[in-house]
Amino acid sequence: MKSFQLRIFLFAAPAFFALGTIPAFAQAPLEPAQLPSRTVFYLIWRGAPAPDVRKANALMALWDDVDFAPVRSALASNILSSSQEKSPSQKLSPEELQEYASLLENGFTLGYIGEPAKRSAASAPVSKDGKPPVWNGMFFVYDRTGKESLIAKAILRMRAQEKEAPVITPLVMGGVPVLKVEGKNGATYWADQGKFAVSTGERAVMEQTLGRLNGKSSATASLARKKP
Repeated sequence: MKSFQLRIFLFAAPAFFALGTIPAFAQAPLEPAQLPSRTVFYLIWRGAPAPDVRKANALMALWDDVDFAPVRSALASNILSSSQEKSPSQKLSPEELQEYASLLENGFTLGYIGEPAKRSAASAPVSKDGKPPVWNGMFFVYDRTGKESLIAKAILRMRAQEKEAPVITPLVMGGVPVLKVEGKNGATYWADQGKFAVSTGERAVMEQTLGRLNGKSSATASLARKKP
């Protein structure tokens, strides 16, 4: 589960860039001015424009083209698959691929926040082998409007493919229920905040992300105020 956000970036980004510069049709879950100053990189997808808008633009119309269907399916398959070696029962059907590809119709913000200079013992516990844990600053905020059941289905599918059941611990951060999902590759934090689904690789990043979504974080510590 830890690599879910990274797979989205690696496989979805080329398709977005191939469509060229797309005007801002909707607000992103997190705008650049809301991102923490330690943000190393970010990718914003504002969602697919309305069908009539897409038809008026040759590049955008490509998304609806029947011949482009294999590309949409490949994106969904790569996002949801952690391994190319799967049994027939684990492989997605063409209908399922098209269904999951519709997740790209909604907007999201994905990025990476750099490790703070000093980490408290609570936020950086020592691993079982006595070594400091590797920082995983990935975050993913998705507008789940109308896609709630499909997201739940995708998460259940990915968890079912894991060889070992993860350890799930309920937490509360800033009044928001959060699930800490621990597997052999590390921990991932998940939360629903309003219309957004949030996933991060660090507790501190989840706390920051929820604060930004709630408008409780100081604007002076944002990427917009970062000195060049």
